[in-house]
Order: sequence, then C-alpha cells, then structure tokens
Amino acid sequence: MIISERDSLKTGIPLIDKQHEEYADLVDRFFEMASKGNVEREELSWAVDQVVKYAVEHFDAEEQLMRSVDYPYYDEHRAKHNIFRAETDDYALFVTESVDIDVCAITASKWLINWFCDQVQCDDLKLARFLRSMK
Repeated sequence: MIISERDSLKTGIPLIDKQHEEYADLVDRFFEMASKGNVEREELSWAVDQVVKYAVEHFDAEEQLMRSVDYPYYDEHRAKHNIFRAETDDYALFVTESVDIDVCAITASKWLINWFCDQVQCDDLKLARFLRSMK
C-alpha cells in the first residue's frame, strides 16, 4: 500500500471516506504499475484515465453535498477541484508526448498521491468539521 496512514485521511463522512478509499486503491495500483518500469504508453494512458474519471465522479458527489448544505467554502474547494481537472489534462498530454514514459509514469503517480493527501488533509477535513458542526 503506497498511500499509508489511511486512517488519517478519514473524514467521518461515509460516502466520502468510501470514495477516498477507492481512489487511494486506484492510485496505489497506478503507482505499482509505474514503479515496475517498462510501462506501455497505452496502459499508462488508460490508468491515468481511470484515476481521473474516478476523481471527477467523486468531485461531483462532493460538490453536490457542499451545495446541499450551503457550505461557505464551496467556491474555494471547487476551485481546487478545477485545478486538479486542469492539471490532469496537462498530465494526459504529457503521457502522450513524453519521451521517457517510465519517468512520466512515476511523476504522474507521485503527483496523484501528493495531490490527494493534501486535498483530503486541507480541504475535505475542513468540510467534515463543518458538517459535524451542523448536527
């Protein structure tokens, strides 16, 4: 398991925690594939697509939840999701054009891990605190 200390990434919101766990599993598999080397460009593109598709589905669910409770930091949180969307577009292009596909794979997987951990610890836990304060 590449993303360790998963308990520290739990928000206490069952839907979000389940989705985070599934995302972490996808990223772990992506990193394991990347770290083996000799990755085929098509395989890497497919793996990136899977992680990004899942993340976007998760963002949609999270954003709907934030809107439903009039979350005061919705715009800020959504802006970070949009940064992810834009940066993953850049990575998809990088995968297509990169000369060294193995370096590309490791770079992309590390970015996905770091982004996820930062997003959960900074923004998702803030959302969770807000939701708990509403009870």
